[in-house]
Amino acid sequence: MNRSIFILFICTAISLFAFIKPGQLKRIVRCELVYDADSLYPGNTVTITMNTIFEDSQVVTSRDGFFNVNFSDYTFVLNSGGSIIKKTRKEITLRITDSLNVQPYLDVEFYLTRIPNIKWVKKIPFEFDLGQSISFKGADGYDPRALTDDGFKKIPLGKTKINIQFIDNTATLTNNDDPAILGGKGPDLSVYVSLVKNDFQTEFLKIQIVNDALDIDEIRYLKPDLGSLDIITIGGKGGISKNGGKGGDGGDVKVYLTPEARPYYYQIYITNFGGLGGDLWRPIKGKSAYGERGNLGKIDVIEWSN
Repeated sequence: MNRSIFILFICTAISLFAFIKPGQLKRIVRCELVYDADSLYPGNTVTITMNTIFEDSQVVTSRDGFFNVNFSDYTFVLNSGGSIIKKTRKEITLRITDSLNVQPYLDVEFYLTRIPNIKWVKKIPFEFDLGQSISFKGADGYDPRALTDDGFKKIPLGKTKINIQFIDNTATLTNNDDPAILGGKGPDLSVYVSLVKNDFQTEFLKIQIVNDALDIDEIRYLKPDLGSLDIITIGGKGGISKNGGKGGDGGDVKVYLTPEARPYYYQIYITNFGGLGGDLWRPIKGKSAYGERGNLGKIDVIEWSN
């Protein structure tokens, strides 16, 4: 590399990476946090990036590179509403608190570490008027094709490889009584629905989803008459066999509902259908290529006083 090419390379690198020049931080006029507003609800995680705006309206995002203004130049403080899971130069990942705190929003402040008087305070409200979802599923039945290429095993033949149909060494493909063939049942759930208030006396619909045996304990919040929650617990797909393994049954759900929360039960959707039947080993032409689907789970609504 001659000298002129080397100088050109250095100049290009400086231009691309936009090194922070002396006094550049003093020209910052505004800082914005960038995030997906639809992911700001209790219990969820959200990734936040930062845009820094200069006097000349230049916008620099924290994802532009290590040499641009990014989170390493700021001190970021989360006062309430969640916890920091991960922080890098380019972004911060937060977990929104599960419970309703005094203020239902993220309370954050951030300032330039080298110039602390350049500071911003933000209160970012949680979202409750959108569709939320929490999903569980039973285990799928045994399918030896999971370790093959589209139902075939590759074997070497000289310098090339060819595909051959896999061999049922365990007789699983012809044994519909093998428990490994059956799809797993969706987790049974207890769902506790009540109406609660935060410190500002604002009402929220609290939905707690529990299965002690599987260590499931999830909480979601909705505002009355705003938003929805889809609770899904479906059976696993049956495995491959002579007649196709039966799909797992949907999970049974018991809903414990307080009288105050009952008018808003329509905001909760429960999906607990059975899993798909497994593929047939050597299906017969003109007939179904799948086994029996799992059964629909039960739903019981029980009056409850918390």
